[in-house]
Amino acid sequence: MDYFNIRSLPEVHFAHSYDADSYSNLMRKQDRTMEISYIKEGELHVTRDGEEMVAHTGDILCTLYRSETKIDTSRYHCHHTVCASADFIYYDAPTEESLFLSTVISSPNHGKFEEFIDQLIYAKKIWPERRLKCSGLFLQLLDELSEECRRNMNGGNGGFSYIGKAKKYIYNNINRPITQKEVAASLGITPEYLCAIFKKYTGESMIRFINNRKLENICTLMKNENVPLYRAAEMYGFTDPNYVSRLYRRYHGVSITDDARPKSK
Repeated sequence: MDYFNIRSLPEVHFAHSYDADSYSNLMRKQDRTMEISYIKEGELHVTRDGEEMVAHTGDILCTLYRSETKIDTSRYHCHHTVCASADFIYYDAPTEESLFLSTVISSPNHGKFEEFIDQLIYAKKIWPERRLKCSGLFLQLLDELSEECRRNMNGGNGGFSYIGKAKKYIYNNINRPITQKEVAASLGITPEYLCAIFKKYTGESMIRFINNRKLENICTLMKNENVPLYRAAEMYGFTDPNYVSRLYRRYHGVSITDDARPKSK
């Protein structure tokens, strides 16, 4: 979590939508710059201060350039983003006047943040000379995101506050078999409650979420590093490559070997 405040009117440098079959960007340290992106489709892998995170569809990615940040993906994705600069003052701990921002924000109110970012994209495109309008929208976006992070930190979103913790546990243990019971135990809640809130807030069961993350990583290994299916499956806790093939076809409707085959140029 980053704690900060703004001492000058922000200037929006760009606001646009972007999509590609792959993406890689190393953002160098710049104390006055910040990007906020909405993940419209796919996912982005983020490495910052030695911590690895994943922003999935519907998540908000907040890139504060106070630390060097690497963002990449080897699969198709689409994100809508706005970049602005200002005089940011950072704090080591939260204060009464500080704003709150997590690098990746998962929220049941994600549609509101997508709307803010799309308004900025529209305003920047149609009225590029109206700098105050863009600055005002950006400040509103920051304020709303900060309140969302504050609620998440204090458990104010009810069961949703457990979802980010559950996802972090899954990512940290993705290379081995993971059960819903052990994830729930790590959070101090029952598997039944975790199952209910996970489905409610993400739209998919936890088991399907875990399997999909594993299948995506297996497919990426096969495609980018030419790792055979049986070996890639073992690396993510599966003992039967045929089961992996069936599971991938059930979820995606195509063969994993076809999806892992490099596209012809």
